[in-house]
Amino acid sequence: MEGSEEQRFRRDVKVLEGLVAVVAVLGQLVAVVTTPPPAPRERLRQLLSASAGDVTSLYDVTSLTSLYDVLSLHDDTSHRAVTSLRGALRRFLWQLRAALRHRAVTSSENRGDVTSHYDVTSLRQALAALQADPEAPWTRAGVRDELRAWRDAVTALEAAWSRLAGEATRLHVTLGRATGLWEDTAMKLLRKMMAACGRASAFPRQLQRQLGDVEATLSRSREVTPAVLQDLVAAVTKVEKLWEASARLATQHLLVALWDIHGLFSSDRDSRGSHVVAERCQRATEDIPRLLGGQQGPDSEAAAPSGSQSLSARGWSWRQIWRIFWEF
Repeated sequence: MEGSEEQRFRRDVKVLEGLVAVVAVLGQLVAVVTTPPPAPRERLRQLLSASAGDVTSLYDVTSLTSLYDVLSLHDDTSHRAVTSLRGALRRFLWQLRAALRHRAVTSSENRGDVTSHYDVTSLRQALAALQADPEAPWTRAGVRDELRAWRDAVTALEAAWSRLAGEATRLHVTLGRATGLWEDTAMKLLRKMMAACGRASAFPRQLQRQLGDVEATLSRSREVTPAVLQDLVAAVTKVEKLWEASARLATQHLLVALWDIHGLFSSDRDSRGSHVVAERCQRATEDIPRLLGGQQGPDSEAAAPSGSQSLSARGWSWRQIWRIFWEF
């Protein structure tokens, strides 16, 4: 790999790692808010047993009862904070799923299959038409039309990640009014979430820069010479390769991880759920260089961590699984 190409490749890897980071931190946060805290009496017992010396000699029955009441009151406040944060994190999960669920590039013939604001059609097809008839004004116009469609999709994606970052900030500010050990843990994770959303926002910004390169190449050339076409193909390839890699990263890893996170909210949650999410995100990170290489990734069954029960193992078809990821 040449120097500039290697730098671009590493930059794209970092950009996609930002998407994984958001899912990983969300898994940690949901695991915290869905783990039941000990009851006040049990917390009091833990406090007394953890203290050095004969603590019972320092408190009479009235003092211990007062301490129990304080712990009960704090638990009521903490319970309300947990309930509120759980609801907010559910909404955050839906928004994140929407931001991640764009599909791979479709052909212009399948334009009617586009079901998301972020779905796009192939720029390379438009370039092929331009290459076949470079003198025809409509072929250059066709490329410009596709570029506008891509700009619109990426701008919508950029707005989605901006909303996610704003939501993480609001959650951090709201929870900051509460105090306690649980709140401190959640606050630290929310700060990580804010940072992760900032990193993930680099994904649409990188796409915008790459689209700008395509537009600049098209605009500065009055004639579509073979050299210009070569530059256009190179620029378009960079855009579509990053887009395709992010789509496969989502369908093969991140949407599956979001399904696991969704399961953490369930009353019959798997005790290993948070570990499964962490393992899946680690596999996603390790898979990014291969995804950027343009190869087809493994199916979700192959990507599932050992010990987890995949959806296909439950007897569901891949069509059913895809529909669940699209609609859950």
